[in-house]
Amino acid sequence: TSYRTGEAQLFEISLASGELRQLTRGEPIHPYSPALHPDGRTLVVTRGAALWAVDRASLEERRIFQCAGAQLGECSISADGEWLTAAFAGLAARGLIVSRFDGTASQIIPFPRTVIHPQFHPLEPTWIAFSGDPAPRMYRVRRDGTGMECLYQHGNDEFLVHETFLGRTGDLVFTIWPRALCRMDWTTREIRTITEYNAWHIAPDRAGRRVLCGTNHPDEG
Repeated sequence: TSYRTGEAQLFEISLASGELRQLTRGEPIHPYSPALHPDGRTLVVTRGAALWAVDRASLEERRIFQCAGAQLGECSISADGEWLTAAFAGLAARGLIVSRFDGTASQIIPFPRTVIHPQFHPLEPTWIAFSGDPAPRMYRVRRDGTGMECLYQHGNDEFLVHETFLGRTGDLVFTIWPRALCRMDWTTREIRTITEYNAWHIAPDRAGRRVLCGTNHPDEG
């Protein structure tokens, strides 16, 4: 995502040649929304009240879903490529949008607070993990809206942030900043400390064996 045109648009760059291509134009995208479809050819972004599919080669765009009067945010694609979810906020409701990639079916899953970081489970595409703001943060819900559950009850004395799936293990990894990097078992909800460190943004590898992190206040690298 770059603002070089004056508003948020999506670009790609070749690591071999350095060639830069602009992939989206017109109405700006949500800057944190782009997600790559498993087919490798299609990107999904949100603009205003709609989810869009963008063909990386032809730049052809297809509107997948529109929720009139809402603002859509970050989105996620299921591992099988069949389902999309995105956070939304409107005048009367907040929560998650769930839609088929082909646009043939969709539904709203309401939630009483701001929703951020919705993510499909990497092994079980019927489950979505997401964060609520303010605390407590960590929740999960089934794709059909059932099974809504808070995964960890905590107050503002613990600052949980940057929760995501630990590669393809199915477990979750998150920061209790600035004290620790932790792992949660998806089935038992058992939490264990991986390391006591000032971890901030985190990025696990696909196997879930290593976690890359930055630091914050103090920024140690």
